[in-house]
Amino acid sequence: MKLIEIISSSYCICIGIALIINMIVSAKILSKTNTAKEIMICLILENIGIVLGAKLLSILTNIDEYMQLHPLDILTKGFSYWGAILGGIAGIFLFSEVNKKDFVKLLSVFLPNMILIYAISKIGCYLNECCEGIFLENGKQIPIQLIESVTFFAIYIYIMTRKYENPYKKIYVTGMLFCIVKFILEFFRIQYTVMPISISQTFAIYFMIILIIVRYKTKNK
Repeated sequence: MKLIEIISSSYCICIGIALIINMIVSAKILSKTNTAKEIMICLILENIGIVLGAKLLSILTNIDEYMQLHPLDILTKGFSYWGAILGGIAGIFLFSEVNKKDFVKLLSVFLPNMILIYAISKIGCYLNECCEGIFLENGKQIPIQLIESVTFFAIYIYIMTRKYENPYKKIYVTGMLFCIVKFILEFFRIQYTVMPISISQTFAIYFMIILIIVRYKTKNK
């Protein structure tokens, strides 16, 4: 019964829908230059990386809380989006190395879809009443999950409707937009840390630094 409750929870359903949509959109784009078998393998590796990376980083950054949970509750305790990005990138890199594919081009396809996954997953957070917003002086709580969802849906549409000089530019624009907006919106979420900024904001800064360095080194490509 416990497992059935977990699988049927609104949070898990939204995560599942997000991953399925990611696979559909990615497959359509990749079908222009890849075989059906290559697409299937790439999507499997990417989605395994997303799930494992998201869960692993969540455990590492909340180890004390996880130690007190029922084994099955670990599945729905939460997923780290930054872990999902790292895991997804690892899966794509593995595929590109084994199949001799252009990693940068693959990443330029998958990274925007990670924003779409995030936008959909935030609906699950809202329904699950996690990742909640701060309270205003009038006692009302900011529905930050829904604000994030709408905002990142808009960013995804903006990214996908633009034309780019090369895949490096698309990766840079996608990553910087996500990091900057995520960093700002994080101030409107309830924080459970004594640090001036949250762990998520720290990751956003690290990613922005990496993106700027990579962009500088590849500016002539």
